[in-house]
Amino acid sequence: MGDAVLAEFASPMNAVHCAVGMRDALAAAEQGRDRPLLMRFGLHLADVLVDGDDLIGDGVNLAARIQQAAEPGAIDLSAALFEQIRRTSPYVFDDRGEQRFRNIAEPVRVYRLRGEMRRHPYQITHTQATPRLSRRPQSLAVMPFEVPASGEDQHFLAEGIAEELIFELGRFRKLFVTSRLATRALGDAQADPRSVGERLGVRYVLTGAIRQFGGRVRLSLSLAETEGGSVVWSDRLSQPFDALVDGLDELVSKFASTVLASRRATSPPSAASSPSR
Repeated sequence: MGDAVLAEFASPMNAVHCAVGMRDALAAAEQGRDRPLLMRFGLHLADVLVDGDDLIGDGVNLAARIQQAAEPGAIDLSAALFEQIRRTSPYVFDDRGEQRFRNIAEPVRVYRLRGEMRRHPYQITHTQATPRLSRRPQSLAVMPFEVPASGEDQHFLAEGIAEELIFELGRFRKLFVTSRLATRALGDAQADPRSVGERLGVRYVLTGAIRQFGGRVRLSLSLAETEGGSVVWSDRLSQPFDALVDGLDELVSKFASTVLASRRATSPPSAASSPSR
């Protein structure tokens, strides 16, 4: 690639962290020089083919085009990668609009990383020292759901429902929801709510158990506050599999109303008014 470098990552967020780390390290090393060395970064999410030590595919070409069009020192992301990280990222992004690139048939929306927000629970991993974060008053962590020991197929259902809850709850403007990666880093699905609150800086913890019986799904949920560990709300949902999404919508409103301490939850933002993160 000439004076460029191609790197593959198993996680979109790891790719962003690497780009930020490289840019910051380079800026520190070049500080004080009249003509500092600046790198451009282009990030994209796509399937690739491994050919020996090389990677090939349209995704590689698009990442290269995004990198070439970026300004010196900029980190630009495709919309495909941005959508995977925008709710769990500790960074702020600017929407650069749709752009056309050479030999790419369709226009591509590009986002540029502007900077880092205050510390985000995503940054806590099992390999780091665990800081004690101040609890946000309107904040929630959705823990991994329990499944039967013999229900390996239900494990995927439980993960999908947890992801759906995180996504829907994250749309409320006044409610902070930790990322799935942050709760996974804690490990035990039955972690003490007080411990979760200390490690993730949240006020509430949502736990649950899921069972599937033929065409029906039973979901038991409990919402606990992390100051004392007491349960403040619990409910059970039993629905045919096809009607599960409609039942979750009603539960989401109940969760948000409880956490936001109001009789009626704030409406989720529309896609047109939602700020880029």
